[in-house]
Amino acid sequence: MNKLIQRLAPTAAAAAVAFAALFAAQPLAAEDYTVRSVQIAIVDPSSGDELAVVNPGEEITLIPGEEVLVRVFEPVNNRRTDRRPLAATFGFGPNATPLEVVSSSREQGEARIRLNDATVGQRLHIGYKLADRITLANPSMQLGGVRVRVAAAGATSVTGQQYSVWTDTGQFSRPADAVVAALYRGILLREPDPGAAGARDDLARHGYDAVRRVAGNIANSEESRIRLYDNGVSNVRRLEALYGHLLGWNRSQVGRDRWESDLAEVNRGNIAGVVDAIVRSQQFRDRFGI
Repeated sequence: MNKLIQRLAPTAAAAAVAFAALFAAQPLAAEDYTVRSVQIAIVDPSSGDELAVVNPGEEITLIPGEEVLVRVFEPVNNRRTDRRPLAATFGFGPNATPLEVVSSSREQGEARIRLNDATVGQRLHIGYKLADRITLANPSMQLGGVRVRVAAAGATSVTGQQYSVWTDTGQFSRPADAVVAALYRGILLREPDPGAAGARDDLARHGYDAVRRVAGNIANSEESRIRLYDNGVSNVRRLEALYGHLLGWNRSQVGRDRWESDLAEVNRGNIAGVVDAIVRSQQFRDRFGI
């Protein structure tokens, strides 16, 4: 199953405020740990397959009649087996919405959500509120959500073989575009240009087999090796971009040993080696569902 996800803008503050009133505060005891980051897993409830892992504010595409299981968790050590479920309640805001909670488990921080009849192109919001007992590194993390774009009935979606994504520029794209965009943003710190069409076609035809080839070509390009540095880009900034766009990590989520080792390689000019190690990692494959 080829499942990809595209990062979009952070969750709108207005949406968070709108559904916040739906959640009643619970007088629960404080947790004995501090949560520093939150992610959301999107799961096919019929098969149990994990379709994507998204950050708060990212967008998925659903078609009317489709159901997904949404799980809120804290990533620990960047391994799926180390995820810590976060108790949460879910809602959609004060107004009527075609989204419906079919079932939920507050303590497991998950809800099975169905999209009923909806207008194609409509933008919806699945909101959550973490339990009051959870200690957060940043109080703003308590409210979050996932954006939902309604696709036409019969179109491919988040549970389909090749669901489409809604890009930052508002263009409807093929799944391969998500990977190519992440490679350009992570390696070259910019959006793909028209010359990226060949890379998209390569990935669309050959899937993961083409990812290392495309990533290597971008990393070994003159722009990557020379022109970026001529424009004053530092290796620290490059490494942060690689982790952010290819793995969805911020610097605080990277172990010190790995950060220092990868930075040493980039300082030696081995950007291609660091990129290759990332795209071969299970974390990269899990992030893009490939």
